[in-house]
Amino acid sequence: MGVLGQQLLCIAALLEEADVTAPLVITCHCEDDPAIEVLASDRLSLADQRTVVDRIAIPLGAIPSVKRLFRNEYAVFCEGHRDGLLIIASTHAGTPRPAVPPTTAPSDTVAFLRSILPWAQSVAPVVESLAVREVSGSHTVTVMVASAQHAEAALAGLVPEAPRGRSQRALLPTGHPVTTRVLTR
Repeated sequence: MGVLGQQLLCIAALLEEADVTAPLVITCHCEDDPAIEVLASDRLSLADQRTVVDRIAIPLGAIPSVKRLFRNEYAVFCEGHRDGLLIIASTHAGTPRPAVPPTTAPSDTVAFLRSILPWAQSVAPVVESLAVREVSGSHTVTVMVASAQHAEAALAGLVPEAPRGRSQRALLPTGHPVTTRVLTR
């Protein structure tokens, strides 16, 4: 199994163990130093975001700490390793947006991560990073790629949607939307 598949299975198992009950943005970075970033949704209160980080820290054996990110913005974060992968969990640095109650259960996110595994493994060679976000009771996927050819390869065989600017969109076999974006370097 490739790194991306390993990352999806690892974070699914960690979320199950941590019993995280909040919307997240999960990003699997697949470049030279693979890492998984778990960001609490900016739709959560700061206290709820902190709970996300605390719950993830326990199975990682990590101790959350405060880190200055910008001039007057701080985040609580923790990091640790699991299955040889670096995992970083963090609160959102900005001011929380108006709260929206979670519309998916933690088991929905875990099931979704596992459901996209076959597709993710098939496109892993062209993926720089893959992000999963809960939006309005469902999940969306954003894939960052190095070139337009990689974007086409990532969406090959999927039901296409109308492009939006430089992004290409399609529907995954699960029926969820996926967007590809080409990195500019």
